[in-house]
Amino acid sequence: MRIDELFNVIAKSNYENVALESDDEGKMTYEELNKLSDNVAANLNDVKNGVIAVYVEKSFNMIISIMGILKSGNAYLPLDITYPQDRIEYMISDANVAKIICSSKTRDQLKHSEKIVLIDELLTESAETINDTSEDAINNASDSDLAYILYTSGSTGKPKGVEIEHNSIMNTIQWRIKYYGLSSEDKVLQIPSISFDSSVEDIFSTLLSGGTLVMYSEDKKLDVKYLAKQIKEKSVTHFLTVPSFYTVLLEALSDDTQMRFVVIAGESFTSELVKKHYKKLESVGLYNEYGPTENSVCSTVYRLNSDEDNVYIGNMIDNVDYIIDEKDEDGIGELWLTGKGLARGYHDDSQLTEERFVIKEGNRYYKTGDLVKESENGVLQFCGRKDQQIKLNGMRFDLNEIDNYIQKDSSIIDSKTAITDNKQIVTFLKSADIQNSDEIRSRLEDHIPKQFIPVKIYQVEEFLKLPNGKVDINRMIDEQENIVVNSAINFGETSDESNEDDIYAKIRELINSEFGSQLTEKDNEQDLMESGVLTSIRLIKLMVALEETFECEIDFDDFTNYKQVSIVKLGQLLSPMEEAAS
Repeated sequence: MRIDELFNVIAKSNYENVALESDDEGKMTYEELNKLSDNVAANLNDVKNGVIAVYVEKSFNMIISIMGILKSGNAYLPLDITYPQDRIEYMISDANVAKIICSSKTRDQLKHSEKIVLIDELLTESAETINDTSEDAINNASDSDLAYILYTSGSTGKPKGVEIEHNSIMNTIQWRIKYYGLSSEDKVLQIPSISFDSSVEDIFSTLLSGGTLVMYSEDKKLDVKYLAKQIKEKSVTHFLTVPSFYTVLLEALSDDTQMRFVVIAGESFTSELVKKHYKKLESVGLYNEYGPTENSVCSTVYRLNSDEDNVYIGNMIDNVDYIIDEKDEDGIGELWLTGKGLARGYHDDSQLTEERFVIKEGNRYYKTGDLVKESENGVLQFCGRKDQQIKLNGMRFDLNEIDNYIQKDSSIIDSKTAITDNKQIVTFLKSADIQNSDEIRSRLEDHIPKQFIPVKIYQVEEFLKLPNGKVDINRMIDEQENIVVNSAINFGETSDESNEDDIYAKIRELINSEFGSQLTEKDNEQDLMESGVLTSIRLIKLMVALEETFECEIDFDDFTNYKQVSIVKLGQLLSPMEEAAS
């Protein structure tokens, strides 16, 4: 069965139920969503079995666009409007999209004007053949058709498009509806970005069970106070997010909640988060979902328990199986997945598809690159990666992308990028010339999401090596003070005053303590977001820490009003609050 096929059934039987809800846009019933997405589908009927991109801000129109594309018999390509333009343009070109659905807010950001169609026009244009074209699209469609293409980071420096068919993602969605007992009574806070595969899971498992998606505008996505208020006021029953974000959101949640469960996925975490969850939300279940994009979002699930010290990724979902390849003496090996959820492959890359999707003993497997082992209680435990891929804030990224772009500068001989224990990305480079991080960072920003720009860029004479000749990146991180010849860091203007305001010192000490940075007085005017010291998740954590330290209440809008986040700017914000408190 296809996504749009089941949606038509659900929409007709739940036509009066609320499908979408938000403070900004009110409520939209299933009947309205069905009609508007039909209208979009009818106005896309000139494209057959193609790919149509969605470049719309988080809104009702984003959901209408996606559903309309699927109803038209085409596949959708989700594009996050906050991504670097170079990356967006690459995905549009590589996927050979037929059309790009934009809003009036986003259309001027793209170069492909000949392919752009406005969602407002698709909704308002007369479409006399809506019913006929919808029926034709359904009758001519197959569950083996492509549902979407989602791009993930690639080691060559270019993202790779994963092609997922309807039957593959429907296996995940139908399992999820059954496993969590989802129904028309559920209300889901839609947190993941449209470009994260987890958005596919939470959007469709809600709309294909008759539940309500609670939406919010892009500028509220990091405002944990606002989101916590939404969860309580809108009677949200569950949501899905990455552990790093949930760590902060949990602090803002009220223990007086109607939630049934919370799902965390997309990155590793410790048992401390599990214990904090159950201490505050004792009756709310906490689940860990694991799975690569190449196996339709979710492959395993585990209900976390507060009395366990280990964090497990759990057991396979329905119609998914696995083997552990080349186990070592500890039982650790690479996880290979098989079953209904497997992707068709990588878009326009048969070589990579053949490398990662292999046939063994008559079954087709996806080689995940993830190292796992079977625990004594029969569930899987994640043990790391075979390669340079990491997951940060739920987004999968290959660190080789950074080195690929850095080394395009002919003056740089070599570079190695890694992630430290405290989740900071650092780069070591060899160069005949003295390098400046502002220039390197500027080049990277055109291609790489901001959260993956290295926090520190170190210039060294030689890389430290292991006995087998491989680069010993861990020792380089530990011994960077001894091997660095140039930190390659230019933090911009520095303060000429030697007697700084005491509040600046307090803020700097807090940031260094929280995030393992080494800021000094000369860094007070540094843009902490631009330099990579702060990420979006860290900014939220910092806001909470500042409130506790200075015993004040901060409106998140105060942060977003600044063009940059620096210690000086934070000091200016907090000074009046500190005076009022005293």
